[in-house]
Amino acid sequence: MVTFEETMKNVFIEVFKAYVDRKYEKILVLDNPQRVVRGTIVSNSSVYENQLALLLSTQLSEEYRILVDYPIIFPGQNNRITPDILIMKDNTIQMILELKIDLGYEKQGWENARENRLNKLKIHQHETAYKPYNEKTREKGEKVSINVPDHIEYGTVIFCQKNGAKKIKEVIKGCKSCDDNNKECDDRTDYPFFILLKDPNKHPNDFTSIDDAIDYLCSMKKEDISDWKVFENYLRNRLAFVN
Repeated sequence: MVTFEETMKNVFIEVFKAYVDRKYEKILVLDNPQRVVRGTIVSNSSVYENQLALLLSTQLSEEYRILVDYPIIFPGQNNRITPDILIMKDNTIQMILELKIDLGYEKQGWENARENRLNKLKIHQHETAYKPYNEKTREKGEKVSINVPDHIEYGTVIFCQKNGAKKIKEVIKGCKSCDDNNKECDDRTDYPFFILLKDPNKHPNDFTSIDDAIDYLCSMKKEDISDWKVFENYLRNRLAFVN
C-alpha cells in the first residue's frame, strides 16, 4: 500500500503541474505568443479537490463513498450545499472537508461558511438527500436520503499560506485548543484546520516548470510540511484506513 506521505507528494506534484500548465493556456497562438493572449486562467481549485479525494480513496477503507463538489439537496427550490469533499458510509455523513489553495482572495468572514453549512444540515437533519451517480447512464439518478448525525466532523485543508498570511493567523486563533500564545497544536478538535505547505515564500503559482516544482518538493523542510502528519492523524482518529 502506498503511504499517506507518498500519496500527499503526488497531490503536490499534480497541483504544481496544474499551475505550470495553466500558465501556457494564456497563449492561444503558440507560434505567435503576442497575437492572442488570455488575461486570466481557470481556477486550479478543482485539481486540488480531485487529487485530495484520490488520496483519500487510496488510504480509506472501501466502505466509504467520497463525493467531490457534489450537490447535497434540501427541501425547496435551489436549496443545496456543495461541500468540496464529503465522506459517507452507509449513506451517513462521516466528514466534510473544505479545501482552499490559499486565503488571499477570501472575503472577511469566509470561515462563517463552515457554520452556515453545518447549521443548514442540522435544520434539515431528516430532509437531506443527494442524487447518486449512475455509472451506466453517466447521469445522476433519483434522490436518496442521507443520514445526518448530530455531530459532523468538518476540517479545513489549506494548501499554502503565502497568500493571505493575515487570515491564516486568524484561522490559528480560531483553534480553541491552542494555548494563550496562539501556537499551533496537534489536537484541533474544536476548529480543525491544516496548512499543507507552511513555507511563507512559496505558492504553486511560483513555478514555471514541473522540474522546478519537483526540485522544490524534494528539498522541502520538515517544518514546512508538519501538518501532513497532523492531517493524517486527524483522519485516522475518525475514519477507518485500509492499513
